[in-house]
Amino acid sequence: FSPAELADVAYAYAGAGVSAEALFETIKDAAAARLGAFGDDELADVAFSLARARAADAAFLDAVAAEVGSRDALNAEALALLCWAFARQRRDAPTVFEAGALLDPAALSPDGVARCAWAFSAARTRADGLYGRLGLEVVRRANDFDAKQLTTVAYAFARRRAPAPPGLLDAIADALDVDALDAQGLSNTAWAFATLKRRDAALFAAIARASSRKLDDFAPQNLA
Repeated sequence: FSPAELADVAYAYAGAGVSAEALFETIKDAAAARLGAFGDDELADVAFSLARARAADAAFLDAVAAEVGSRDALNAEALALLCWAFARQRRDAPTVFEAGALLDPAALSPDGVARCAWAFSAARTRADGLYGRLGLEVVRRANDFDAKQLTTVAYAFARRRAPAPPGLLDAIADALDVDALDAQGLSNTAWAFATLKRRDAALFAAIARASSRKLDDFAPQNLA
């Protein structure tokens, strides 16, 4: 398998939520043996997919971090994916997170912005300037984001207790299709706006209506 093929297989199985421990272990070992042959996107995709499947151990992630440190620079989307992967596995990696903190959100897709916001809400690296830039980028193109991405951004700001740039919460509330959210998304949105002390009556009313229709989908922690 080529690096691209390894990354594609890992991405497909992780995305499908298939239990494939032996396969992920094989992919991890094969990738670790030749990380230098992986392009930026392939490196990010395989790390992201293994982390998504909870199959990226500390040794593998440390090897990926070392590989990142040996390169001049990674493209923005790949770097956002890597930040997410390390945050997901709760693995500190200064070479990854320090580079990620300097990202220009204008170079990221909406998915990249949301993943980057979530990653730094879970990481220990200071990224106050990054959050300001991420927030302003969401304000600039909020209508390009889907409901899950908007909720992820709001949740990340609240979890990090990061000051929301002017207009961010209004932009999220205006663009958010509440009916497209699942129970977790509804819970996270309500929690985020409450934590950020944004009392948007119309948004909370919409969340209440959507929640009442999906009440059977809520886990106990979503209702608390």
